[in-house]
Amino acid sequence: MSTFILDPIKHFQNNRSTKEFPSLLITDQNPFLRNPESIYRSYFRSIFYVQRGKGTFKVGSESYCIKAGSVAIVGPGLPYQWLNTKDLAFDALIFNNDVFKKGFDTSLITMLDYFCPDANKVMGMDEDQRFSLSMLFTTLKTVGYNHAAVPGVLHSVLMLVQEYYHVLHQNRPASRSSKAEFVSTFRALLAEHFTDHKTVSFYSSAMNITPKYLSEILLEETGWTAKKWIEFHLITEAKTMLSYSKLPIKEVSYQLGYQDVSHFTKAFKKWTQLTPREFGMHS
Repeated sequence: MSTFILDPIKHFQNNRSTKEFPSLLITDQNPFLRNPESIYRSYFRSIFYVQRGKGTFKVGSESYCIKAGSVAIVGPGLPYQWLNTKDLAFDALIFNNDVFKKGFDTSLITMLDYFCPDANKVMGMDEDQRFSLSMLFTTLKTVGYNHAAVPGVLHSVLMLVQEYYHVLHQNRPASRSSKAEFVSTFRALLAEHFTDHKTVSFYSSAMNITPKYLSEILLEETGWTAKKWIEFHLITEAKTMLSYSKLPIKEVSYQLGYQDVSHFTKAFKKWTQLTPREFGMHS
């Protein structure tokens, strides 16, 4: 039977002698694979670098084949699970923004596209990329939980993965244009607040721009308006809830803020071509 673990850092700290760095976990695969049916979900960010073997990595309602040389990435709030993990060996890096309390601009984290719910969750690397990332993970494990050293090394890991992600999935180097920053800021805000705030005006106000200008930027940069992005997140969360919980469809609809089940069913089918009931039967 699957078990939900809502805070992997706190959960695994019970097996660690060091507890003075509650915003960071650096470990290998053993704690995760000790209970292979466990489902992890937290508001931390996670990066897994696979060194050996292969398996299945499930994030939300999607499953990915993963093998040596792959990087798996999970943003805040998304549930994930390791399946079919024979001979799989990986390094895990789990953290939140508190790691960067001193000396770093934490707003930079919002620019990391690969942590957004709509991003590709798994990517492969060539030999040079694998070597570079492996060296940084080795350095992190070497410095351990040293407050002075960890933020700089972690920052290097994040920027390196960002570079690889943009080249592989977007065929361009990472951009820092003002419009790209608006998009990344919106997506980060949306990932954190979409269950409670479903109006475009909430996000535009937080970004000090008008709702119209926000949607114009998003449409130009991503092809979607702000309203469509909000709906995407709601449907993605609905798919997750239907996949992992036994909640009735009416309760899922209520928790996501839909006024009645018919509105929820119509929106869900528009995105998935399935009714919530049909999706639940297939998941």
